[in-house]
Amino acid sequence: MAAGSYEILRTSLPDAITVRNQKTGTVARAFTAGTDQKPGAGSGILFQKAGEKYFLVSVVDRAMASSYNLPVTRTQRESARPVFISSR
Repeated sequence: MAAGSYEILRTSLPDAITVRNQKTGTVARAFTAGTDQKPGAGSGILFQKAGEKYFLVSVVDRAMASSYNLPVTRTQRESARPVFISSR
């Protein structure tokens, strides 16, 4: 999906999230690799950089005390470093 502002929503399906572009309304459903019940200190999203691309790796929801981890692709395994963007 293109760069921009996105809304991340829980779905009625277990281990799934919906990602919606706030400008265009484009929607994608992501099936996660499960949830962790003890996420990091704050809410936010974790991307992993691969070349010039960023891949969504995890969504941390402090209010729900969980984090949703997306399956790792081959391209992501080859990348060098994760980048965490925290909410305020």
